[in-house]
Amino acid sequence: MAAVEEEEESGEAAADGEGDGEALRAMEEMVAELYRFRDTVLHGNGGGHDGRGGGHDGGHDGGGGYDRGGHDGGGGHDRGGHDGGGGGHDGGGGGHDGGGSHDRSSHDRSGHDGGGSHDRSGHDGGSHDRSGHDGGGSHDRSGHDRSGHDGGGSHDRSGHDRSSHDGGSHDRSGHDRSGHDGGGGHDGGHDDDDGGEVKGGDGTKTMAALEEEMERVVQRMESMRVSPQAVPRALYLRGRALLAAPLGSVRAEALLGRALKLEPGLSAAWTLLGETLWGRGDLDGARACFRGALQHGEDAEARRLLSMALRQSDGAAALRESLRHAEAAVRCQPCDGRNWYVLGNAYVSLFFAGGQRPEVARRALGAYGQAEKVDPTAASNPDLHLNRATLLQFEENYGAALDGYARAAALAPDWPEPRMRRARLLDYLGRICAALGAAGKARGRRRRALSPSLLGSLGEAVTPMAALGDGDNVGRALLGRVLGCVLPDERVPIAVGLSDGTGSVVLSVYNAAPGWGLAVGDAVAVGQPHVRRHHIQHQGKTFSFVGVRIPSPLALMVNGRRPPPAPQSPPPRLSCSCAPDSPSLER
Repeated sequence: MAAVEEEEESGEAAADGEGDGEALRAMEEMVAELYRFRDTVLHGNGGGHDGRGGGHDGGHDGGGGYDRGGHDGGGGHDRGGHDGGGGGHDGGGGGHDGGGSHDRSSHDRSGHDGGGSHDRSGHDGGSHDRSGHDGGGSHDRSGHDRSGHDGGGSHDRSGHDRSSHDGGSHDRSGHDRSGHDGGGGHDGGHDDDDGGEVKGGDGTKTMAALEEEMERVVQRMESMRVSPQAVPRALYLRGRALLAAPLGSVRAEALLGRALKLEPGLSAAWTLLGETLWGRGDLDGARACFRGALQHGEDAEARRLLSMALRQSDGAAALRESLRHAEAAVRCQPCDGRNWYVLGNAYVSLFFAGGQRPEVARRALGAYGQAEKVDPTAASNPDLHLNRATLLQFEENYGAALDGYARAAALAPDWPEPRMRRARLLDYLGRICAALGAAGKARGRRRRALSPSLLGSLGEAVTPMAALGDGDNVGRALLGRVLGCVLPDERVPIAVGLSDGTGSVVLSVYNAAPGWGLAVGDAVAVGQPHVRRHHIQHQGKTFSFVGVRIPSPLALMVNGRRPPPAPQSPPPRLSCSCAPDSPSLER
């Protein structure tokens, strides 16, 4: 192999460039065929990855959300590496959002298993010389333990983190289904490895079969002569082929680095190298590569992946930059549903990290809707449905949230997260209704008289709960005694049942400090309550109650006094994936 590479690079191959186009097209078809073989071995579906993998929208931490990659803050889940999620599998996979949102992006991201040192400047695959590529000095990464990622970060399962959301977007890129197995490619956890054997739909096949096919394809590609001008592209294609199996990841990084040394403007090589680095946990290196691609021209995929990668960082500045890149990806390719999906995850991360502003939530929901509108394959992305359902639940649109979780579960029957979320929400709603059902049996402290003095400093007049109108009740206050509190598994929000003898309401209290709560019989007053009547019907179950959203315990008057300020609990995380195929928000 080395002899062939040296011969090509010394110019002793086809010097005039004749036949380059035909040779490169043949290599591209070989790569596409190899990834179809990989899908058959790993998933039994013969699906159509072209070997490129898209990126996860790996999880985010924007606001506690996950990107399924650990959404930690609102990232989106990107199930990356999946043959059922994210925008079409043509080599791109829906990117994770990493920002809390879950992105199952259809990445196949060929699983890298890391290992080995990396020459980021691509130069010889040995020590990593970052110099010249990311603007930094030289960095000797050799001796890196690439070994792998097992899921961390937020992943849109990315998130992709399929990690559980508590508020961000799921990208299964990181998230939680993400389970990176060490390297770039995830397939959403579909390729269960049992003693080296991978079970596909057409029977049991071994990983050895995939590795053997990969080596056969790479050897055929090495035997093909191209001119010196086409060598960088040929090296890039061989790198893609090597990433079809974990065994080839180290050699792939070296080839991609050499391709960039020969042709620094080869954006596709920068992007693929970035995804490979991300897959083995080198997030800084991945970001530097995505930026390297953008230095040589506009590239929607690089923008999308950089947006997802930035959501793996802490801080509002990183989230704002992530949003800018997601918006730029949409401007560059407005008809690509993956770009809109990642934009939705970016908004989700910003929503949970930046004050939970309603207009940001509306923009996130609009972006998810646009993804489905411009790209029919987006409707089959379970991460999108999970991330959107998580946001809808936080917005107390419970019926739509339950439908979203059910849709995600139907699209990804092997993924437990949507079913778990749906079951938890049903349990939460059931406990709320049960608590309110005890209103007529109230005894003792819960039946004590309610004096107007319990309004404390509130200036509004007490209005019986039965007389409150829908929406804003300007100039009115509700006053009641606590029937009980319901704490969901995600701890957000805390539901407080109140009754005043004429009726009952449920206060949904957000941003409460850990340990905050109310005692049965406490008198609670709320000024100018915004009332919402819930009537939820889902698969034969019905839940009805009157709700009032409380943004903070500080908005309450408890036994005639304001509660003391206390640290707020972190926002919920969305499911997302963390690394590109691996980047909720968005395992």
